[in-house]
Amino acid sequence: MAIIILKLFKGSFFISLLFLLTGVLMKLMDLNGFELLLKKCALISLVYIVIGILSILESKEKSHGQKVVWVLGFIFLSVVTGMLFYQTQLKRQTENINLPF
Repeated sequence: MAIIILKLFKGSFFISLLFLLTGVLMKLMDLNGFELLLKKCALISLVYIVIGILSILESKEKSHGQKVVWVLGFIFLSVVTGMLFYQTQLKRQTENINLPF
């Protein structure tokens, strides 16, 4: 189950990041359709935000203060926090599971 959740976080994070960057470029070039792309990005972002928040709240090794900071980061700075979470937390968790990614 943990492997599926980790893959879902990784996939939804990178897809939403791709949609975000593409939508911003489309807006800068005054192309039509960027609104729909950014709406899709927001919906896909909800997947990795919820997974990240639940993972942080279930963590036994973090103090209450650290959990609050992570949750606020996911709510207000989701892209930056998602990158940090992927680099620090998920890499550490995947070392224990031995995933191929």
